[in-house]
Amino acid sequence: GAAPSFSTQQKRDPAQLPEVSLSLLKAGKMPSRKLFAYRGGSAGEAYENGMAAILVRHPQASFLIDAGYGANVAQHWQTIPWTLRKLSTYVKETPAAAQLQQHGIAVNFAVITHSHWDHISGLEDFPGLEVRMPNAERAFIEAHKYPGLIDQMIGKLNVRTFDFTGGAYEN
Repeated sequence: GAAPSFSTQQKRDPAQLPEVSLSLLKAGKMPSRKLFAYRGGSAGEAYENGMAAILVRHPQASFLIDAGYGANVAQHWQTIPWTLRKLSTYVKETPAAAQLQQHGIAVNFAVITHSHWDHISGLEDFPGLEVRMPNAERAFIEAHKYPGLIDQMIGKLNVRTFDFTGGAYEN
């Protein structure tokens, strides 16, 4: 394939860039077996997936990347395939919305990486919040290629789509 192209714009001094922080908001876990987590994983070894939201704080906006498990994770769990429910379980922790409220932090929007239930469950706890997703993900959802929780939520979400067409950002 072709080599990636990078912007030739002049690099800026990192000391002059705006301060940005990232925080991991742990909102649950999914204990399972390595066999189900990655190719070549052992059926006899335990593996624990963390379900979280990432809080990005930037001078122009604060936003979430994914939302982790939400307050209604027990109901959301019922939307996943039966075999997955039999082969794993979930552990509920404090949802991202509750953590943010506890610390007086507001977010301007959320970006979802993809529409699997464990990435969107917490969106329900942010009524009216703008949810940004790539156009390709919205098309995937509308094609019902992976039915589940997103089908129940999509009509209630304030969705704004985007494409990855821009060049490099800052450095």
